[in-house]
Amino acid sequence: MANIAQSDTPVQYAMPRGKTGCLSMVGGFEVFVDDSYSETMRQYIRSGYYEGLECRAVLALVKPSDRVLEAGTALGVVSMTAASIVGVNHVVTFEANPAMVEAARDNFQRNGFEGIRANIGVLTNRAKFSDGKRVPFYVSRSFWASRLGASPEHKDIVGTIEVPTVCLEEEIRKHDANVIVCDIEGGEIDLFDGADLTNISLIILEAHEGFVGKDAIDVMIKGFVSRGFALDSEETKYDVLVLRK
Repeated sequence: MANIAQSDTPVQYAMPRGKTGCLSMVGGFEVFVDDSYSETMRQYIRSGYYEGLECRAVLALVKPSDRVLEAGTALGVVSMTAASIVGVNHVVTFEANPAMVEAARDNFQRNGFEGIRANIGVLTNRAKFSDGKRVPFYVSRSFWASRLGASPEHKDIVGTIEVPTVCLEEEIRKHDANVIVCDIEGGEIDLFDGADLTNISLIILEAHEGFVGKDAIDVMIKGFVSRGFALDSEETKYDVLVLRK
């Protein structure tokens, strides 16, 4: 099982072809830290805080029999943490930014988790899903701030891409998922509004009050409660919410 121990000393080898950077231990995994990331990002990834709360919740609550669906892959650290418990065939992950899917797949292969299915797409609940629909996704200079709810005028946005949508409930059914892990920079509001979560027993969710506001987060939590979830006060830490049936 993975641990959360970190190293401040990057390992200088095995770079992806055509890129410069270093490998660093993050959550017990060797992760490539690209030189194109800002110095602030590089330091934070290596700090021990990057995805640390999500990984701790996964390690504390996910069981070997669970099947995990993740929204927001990023570097793949949370995906690998889940796969270290349930196995690679029981984790499927979706990410809107193709560059981050490539980065995650590289990290999966490096750490022996290449069986994790990493997909390009924006999860959308059935009530809002339209087959073949693509949506604009706004790429931030800091990859972890890339999001749906932005515009080209926002000062951090450096590009816009069109991304296919994927039906959340259909992916839950296909994967027989009972756990959702979600970190999608404010997109959680639309994703879970009206979603059928009948088969889901655990949600580990980073809320983004800075993007959507406190009222929207409060309404989302009330919606979870109305569908039989309770907020786990012991495991909920800062912006990472843990909801259990």
